[in-house]
Amino acid sequence: MQNLQVDEDDKQTTDKVSLKKAVSQAGRERTADKFMESLRSVSAKAWNKTEALLAAQVKRHNIKPNLINTNGNCG
Repeated sequence: MQNLQVDEDDKQTTDKVSLKKAVSQAGRERTADKFMESLRSVSAKAWNKTEALLAAQVKRHNIKPNLINTNGNCG
């Protein structure tokens, strides 16, 4: 397993410096922000696919559209 400690005196610091930045508090916050942006996008795409699948099933089973809750609230 690779040692993840950053040795400031090491001559090959390019990768290690970027690792040091990535594991810093600011780096972790940037990574979390990027993940959240990506998650929003992927979630929206997944929901669109889900709606398309459900729409086809509503037609297939002749479900009355007024029986479908479209406002996102259950009950």
